Amino acid sequence: LYDTYPLSEAEWHTHQFDFIGAHACRLLKPGGVLSYCNLTSWGDFLKGKYDNIETMFKETQISHLEKAGFKKENVSWEVITNQPPKDCKYYQFPLMLAPKCIKA
Repeated sequence: LYDTYPLSEAEWHTHQFDFIGAHACRLLKPGGVLSYCNLTSWGDFLKGKYDNIETMFKETQISHLEKAGFKKENVSWEVITNQPPKDCKYYQFPLMLAPKCIKA
């Protein structure tokens, strides 16, 4: 599990792909699994641009995962019920998505 956090607003939505592209596929053995979460970015997308977490994931994450070396057919996910604290500033959506990226 790679738990991400941006270091600047400029990389708010994409910082996880620097690590994933440079290291995840290289370090994983065939059949190895990467799961990651970027609630700061996803929470921002789900505040206005998207109301469907799976559509958001497909449109904002899959192409980056493919560029990093994961095959689209080896990327799946599970949608999980989520209850963030009411005072959480970056995520208020009632669902969370857990990606499963398998190295071919």
